[in-house]
Amino acid sequence: MIQAGTRLDDRYVLEDVVGRGRLGEVWRAHDTTLGRVLAVKLTRPPLGDEPGFRQRFRAYARAVAELRDPNIVDVYDIGHVGGHTYLVIEFVPGESLHAILRRVGPLAPPEAMKLIAQAARALHVAHGKGIVHGDVKTSNLLVRPDGQLLVSDLGLARIITVTSMAELEELFPTNPVYIPPEQAKGWRPTPLSDIHALGVVAYECLTLTQPFPGGNPLPPDIPEAVREVVMRALAHDPAARWPSADAMRAALLRCL
Repeated sequence: MIQAGTRLDDRYVLEDVVGRGRLGEVWRAHDTTLGRVLAVKLTRPPLGDEPGFRQRFRAYARAVAELRDPNIVDVYDIGHVGGHTYLVIEFVPGESLHAILRRVGPLAPPEAMKLIAQAARALHVAHGKGIVHGDVKTSNLLVRPDGQLLVSDLGLARIITVTSMAELEELFPTNPVYIPPEQAKGWRPTPLSDIHALGVVAYECLTLTQPFPGGNPLPPDIPEAVREVVMRALAHDPAARWPSADAMRAALLRCL
């Protein structure tokens, strides 16, 4: 049984749970070899026992570990214990964007645009390496006390089989508002899918609500330039969205 004090690979000592999601739990952990605080993401047993999952997980971890960027959570190690496949990642002090919005309410447009621009930068780096996030949402965006935003779980959802994902959806359904129209039809996620999801996040930051499918207009008190950037990201037709995360980032910065 996984509990506080559990030692993984005779190196990582689990301390306390700092987050839970569809894929599993995130623990604060102590690295006894290097003497530092890390985070360990433990996947749920059905995933860890799935044939081929460990190989896909290892390949995923190696790919993401190469994405050295200040706005992407670093990946350090992987392992397997008692039906759980685990990922050792950078521990990010602070809160998820989801927790911040619940605590403080809607963000002022300049503050929201700064955060979304950082997320767009991270997605641009990942897309350049052929990695699509596929699950962009406020709970996967972590914010340090100094305002630095880091994207977590890049591409993690894409290594799960359809069968396991269906089981997870039954127990932990995803908010469909983050899923772009083409992905809801069964299409594979693309960089343009990530841009749509980031548009949903931006809308949520500004209004504390989520857009209806197809994108309902932002309130008139939001600056016109900001509304144009967000609503273009939310376009139903992928070809009408920003052509890249970097283009969206540049537009966000112009809003500032």
